[in-house]
Amino acid sequence: MSNPITVQRDTTLQGIDDFIKLLGYERRAERILAAADAEPESCLANVYAGLLWMLLEAPEGAVRREISAAAERARPLATRREQLNAAIAGLDR
Repeated sequence: MSNPITVQRDTTLQGIDDFIKLLGYERRAERILAAADAEPESCLANVYAGLLWMLLEAPEGAVRREISAAAERARPLATRREQLNAAIAGLDR
């Protein structure tokens, strides 16, 4: 059984799935950034993109702020689980 995810595009779902497989340390995890850019109304894609920037300890603060803002805008349409992911990631502040 899978968890419901609010996305409009198959490419966003693929980006989210690829991010989940990040522990394999494959380059495809970076696809979540393109997925979040392509669908800014996807809370979960933006949460995961923000987490990737945090995991990379990237200095791109402005990029992270844009991702955080996108996740916050998408939050009202997101599932409860997606909203909790945003809260855990600290992207809802």
